[in-house]
Amino acid sequence: MNNIAELIEIIRECGGIATLDEICHAISQKYRMIIMPNHRSVVLNTLNNNLNAVKRTSEGKWIVRDDDHDFSLLNMPSKGRVQERKEAIASYIGVDADNCTYASYNANSRRFWANPSINVLKNDWWLLLDNHYLRKVYVFFIPKDNLSENQFIIRDDNTAKNKIEMKIRENESFIESRSGIEFKKWLIQTIQY
Repeated sequence: MNNIAELIEIIRECGGIATLDEICHAISQKYRMIIMPNHRSVVLNTLNNNLNAVKRTSEGKWIVRDDDHDFSLLNMPSKGRVQERKEAIASYIGVDADNCTYASYNANSRRFWANPSINVLKNDWWLLLDNHYLRKVYVFFIPKDNLSENQFIIRDDNTAKNKIEMKIRENESFIESRSGIEFKKWLIQTIQY
C-alpha cells in the first residue's frame, strides 16, 4: 500500500481514474484484506508523496500522470475545439482518433448529435459522447459488422453525403432517436473530468 507502482497499477485496473475509496476497495479485493483507517492513511500519503506520478482531479479522483496525456484539453470550451477534444479523449483511452466519432452534448435538444461516415460501420468503431456540462465522456466500442447501414437515416445532401444522422439521448439506454438503436450495450467506460 505504500508502493506507488502498485497503486498506479490499481488505478489503471480501476479504469485509469479512481477515488480513494475505489482504490482501497480494489486493494482489499486484490489482496483479500480488510482496509483499516490506518491503511487508508498510508495509501493517501503514498499518493500525496508521489504527485510526480499521480494527480488528483478537482473531483477528488486520482489519475496516473503518464496516462493523462492531453486530457487537460477537455477543460477548454468545446466551441471551436472539437478536433482537439476528440484527439485528447482518443489519446487518453489509447485509440487512434481516426477510428473515433466525437459528439458533444447539445443542451437545447438534450442529445448528442453526430454525422459519422457510413464507413464506420465496416470497422471497429469508437463513439465518444462528451457532456461538457456534466464533465463526463461516455466511451462506446462498437465492433465492426454489429450495425448496418439500413438501420440508420443516411444523409444525402451536398454537405453531408453518405453520413449517418445520429441524435443520441443521454439516458440509461443511450437511444439513437431516429433508429431506436440502444447504444448502452457498447458502453465500455465513463470518464469524469
